[in-house]
Amino acid sequence: MENNPRLGSAVLVEKDGRFLLGKRNKKNAFGKWVIPGGKVRYGETIKQAAIREIKEETNLDIELVKYLGHEEIINLKGDYHT
Repeated sequence: MENNPRLGSAVLVEKDGRFLLGKRNKKNAFGKWVIPGGKVRYGETIKQAAIREIKEETNLDIELVKYLGHEEIINLKGDYHT
């Protein structure tokens, strides 16, 4: 595993007071409910990645309304998903 940072993007999708969650089907976090998101690709902005990930995972076209923040996670074990 490379020791390079990985940038991820996640989106809180809300409509009529309801929030979209997905159930993980991959090794890391298998079976857990999570908000949609994923890795930011080279040359892509966080906003572009967020829109692309929602489209890939849900086939929804979204408009980003508000930036809620970010978090830095330093995980030396490498046991996480983006």
